Amino acid sequence: MKRYTPEELQKKVKIYIDQVSDRFALNSPDAPTVGGLTRHLGLTRQGFKYYKELPGYEDIIELALVDISKLIEEGLLSGKFKTGAAIFYLKAAFQWRENIAVNNVN
Repeated sequence: MKRYTPEELQKKVKIYIDQVSDRFALNSPDAPTVGGLTRHLGLTRQGFKYYKELPGYEDIIELALVDISKLIEEGLLSGKFKTGAAIFYLKAAFQWRENIAVNNVN
């Protein structure tokens, strides 16, 4: 597995987020994804999970996930992404959930 210092990981994450942000601004069909970030870092899913749980690295990964989620949310709200696909991805990758309030009136 590839080994990064926190500074190296932060730099690689920033490069990925900047690249997908630029493509997003140009209306590219390339969407930001956790898989894309994992691939950019040269990691497997297991390696990504390792860094996500490693002290000193967890905030770097968490903020990267927030950035990816933000870009997908913006794409969903702006109409750049297909609604169903964006919602499915946000639920699957970021544990979004729908809450339905039930009000029983007798």
